[in-house]
This record gives sequence, C-alpha cells and structure tokens, in this order.
Amino acid sequence: MDEIYGQFGTIDELAEIYIENIPKDTLSKFIIFNKLIRYACILVTITFAAWCIQFVYSVRKSAVTEIEIQTIVYPEVLDENTRKE
Repeated sequence: MDEIYGQFGTIDELAEIYIENIPKDTLSKFIIFNKLIRYACILVTITFAAWCIQFVYSVRKSAVTEIEIQTIVYPEVLDENTRKE
C-alpha cells in the first residue's frame, strides 16, 4: 500500500486534486443539484408523514367505539315430542 500511496498519493490527496481540476460552474451546479435533491427528499418525507398522520386520525375517528346489543326473547315453541299433556 505504501508503494501505491507513494506513486499515486493518498485518497484525500487525489480527491483534493480532482476537486481543484473541476470547473467552478460544474461544481456549483453539482452543489445546487445536491441541495435541490435534499430539499425534495425533505419535502416528500414531510408530505408522507402528514398523510400518515391524517390517515391514522381518520381511521381512529371512524372506528366503532360503542356496540349496542339488543336481546330479543321469543316465546318457546314446542314441537309434538316436547309438548306436555
């Protein structure tokens, strides 16, 4: 590794040389694009979170909270085998 670093330089040195040789307008376009993507991701995340909150709120609001049970007692119908005589 020392021979490779001696011939080509370290990773940090190569990155620094690369950035120095990039035209300024290309670098500024990359920075602007990077910020734009970052803001778009933040906006999508916030929008999705708001949608999830609204969905959970609407589901909880429409959930059944009380159940009414009615019991109806019908008179017993006796068939021929169960009739008392």
